[in-house]
Amino acid sequence: MFNKLWSFLKEIHYDQRGGTGTAVSTGDIIASAKMNLKLEEIVNADLVHDSGVWTIGESGAGQDITFYTDVIDRIMLWDPSDSSLELNDNVIIAFGSSDDVEIYWNGTNLIIMPAIDDTGAIVIGDGTNKSMDFLWYGSIVSKYVQFDLGADKVTFEDVDLYLGDNDMLVFGDGADVTIKWDASKLLIDPAAEFNLVMNTYHFRLETLAAGKTLRINSRTYVDTASESIIGFQCKPRAGNTRTASIYGAEMEPGLNDTFGGTSLIGFASRPTLGGTTGNLSGDVRAYEASIGSDSGSSRTIAGVASALWVDNNFYGTVTGGVYVIHVPNPGGGTVSWSGLLNLVDDGGNLADLASAVATVVGAIKVKIGSQVGYLPVYSGYTPT
Repeated sequence: MFNKLWSFLKEIHYDQRGGTGTAVSTGDIIASAKMNLKLEEIVNADLVHDSGVWTIGESGAGQDITFYTDVIDRIMLWDPSDSSLELNDNVIIAFGSSDDVEIYWNGTNLIIMPAIDDTGAIVIGDGTNKSMDFLWYGSIVSKYVQFDLGADKVTFEDVDLYLGDNDMLVFGDGADVTIKWDASKLLIDPAAEFNLVMNTYHFRLETLAAGKTLRINSRTYVDTASESIIGFQCKPRAGNTRTASIYGAEMEPGLNDTFGGTSLIGFASRPTLGGTTGNLSGDVRAYEASIGSDSGSSRTIAGVASALWVDNNFYGTVTGGVYVIHVPNPGGGTVSWSGLLNLVDDGGNLADLASAVATVVGAIKVKIGSQVGYLPVYSGYTPT
C-alpha cells in the first residue's frame, strides 16, 4: 500500500496527474497515509484526473473508500456495491459555517441537533413553484401520512393522530377555538360565542352502544347566577316566506316492521325534586305551552291556534283504548290529585262560575276507573 501511495504522490509532484509541482515530503506521505483510503485496492488506472475532476474507478466498477475518524469504529464508507455512503453510529454530518446543525444516527434514533435551541427550521420547497410532497409510511405500505402540496392537504391513511391529556387542537388565526381532552372530558373552548354549522347535508349525532344515550347538559349546576338554567334551546326562525311548516323539534320513536316490544313513549317529561328538603316559591310544570304573536301584530292565521294538537292514526287493535289524556293511577306520592282541570274564571271563554246554561247539545266521554260517564256540552250560556 505504501509503495502505491508513494508512486501516486510522485506522479502528483511531477504534474503527471494535474499536480502543481510542489515538493512532497515524507511528512506529506505519512499524513496522506493516515487518511487510510484503502489504496491497496486501487490501481493507477482507477485514479483519473480530467478537467479538474478526480475520478476513482469507473462506471460499473467502483472502488470502496473508507474514512476513519479519531474515534474507534466511527467510520464513513463509500460502498459502490450498493451505491451508498455509509456512516457508522455517531458519525456526524455537520451543516453551516459554525457546525450549526448536526445529523447522525446514535444506534437507536436519527438525531437532528441544532447548535442553538429553537434556531432555524426544516424547510421543504420555497412556497412558490418549487414545493415537494412528503410521504411518511407506517408499518405497511397502505398506512401513511402524506403532505400533498398539489392538493394543499394532509392525509392520514389508516394512521391515528394521538393527542395526550390537555394537548390541544387550535383553530383560527387568533386561536379562536381550542379542543382538548383534560383526562375526564372533551373541552371545546371558544374565545367567544361561535356557530357549529353543517353545510349541505343532515348532521347525524348518535350513540352506537346499546343502552347509551345522547346526554345534553346532564349535570349539576353549582353557580349562583340569577339566569334560568336551560338544558338545551332550539329557536329556528324563517327568514323568508315558506310553503312548508316550521318545527321547533320532532320526536318520532318507533318499531320497525315485524318487531314488537313493550311501551312506545314519544316524549317523557319528569320534573323531580330530589331529597327531602328545599322549597319552591313557584310551580312544578311538566309541560308549559305559550302561543301568540308580537304586540300589535296584524297577521291572519287561516287555521287553528292550539296549545295541544292531537291526532289518532292507529290501525289494528288497541286493547286498553285510545284517549287524549290518560291518568293510569293516583300517583306514588302522599299528595293526591286536586282535580282534572284548574281553569281561570275568564267570564266565559274558558270558564264562568256564575252563568245559566242552555240546551244540552252533546257530551264528552270520560272514563273513571272502570266506569264510563259523559260530560254534557251546552249550546250556550247566559252570564249571571
